[in-house]
Amino acid sequence: MRFRPAFYQTLWPVWAIGFARVIQYSGQALSLRGSGKILGRFRAITVLIFNTAIGRAVAILALLFPTVVSPALLSATGFLYGPSAVASNTLLQREFTDRQRATMASINSFLGSVFFAIFGAIFGIFADRVGPAISLLITQVFLLPTIFIYWLVFRAEKQHKPV
Repeated sequence: MRFRPAFYQTLWPVWAIGFARVIQYSGQALSLRGSGKILGRFRAITVLIFNTAIGRAVAILALLFPTVVSPALLSATGFLYGPSAVASNTLLQREFTDRQRATMASINSFLGSVFFAIFGAIFGIFADRVGPAISLLITQVFLLPTIFIYWLVFRAEKQHKPV
């Protein structure tokens, strides 16, 4: 997500890139507001799988066929953020006891930061060589297996009633 402005710059004038962020952050805020209603109607794992699949599909299409609409499409995936984040947190909360929760959140945050630091440097070098669109597209392709991982969790979750 932090490399998206480099891609936007290839399609939009620099002054317009801020509008993409406005679309994205507005979508995130609105979707967080409505995520309770969505998760009240659908199971957390279903929302997570659906939103991840739709988000990846939109991103791949926008990156495969870059047009002036691509930054708006990528930014519009912000509307999927709220329900996905709440669903993900709901599922993680179910996995750990109260005593484990704070420690696991800290470990998760730390490892996420370490991974991003390493991946960000490698991604930046790669993006300098092949361009931001191809780099972002490859990243989306590498993230596709997360949908399958969520589906595996969904299969196991089907056997248990939601809490």
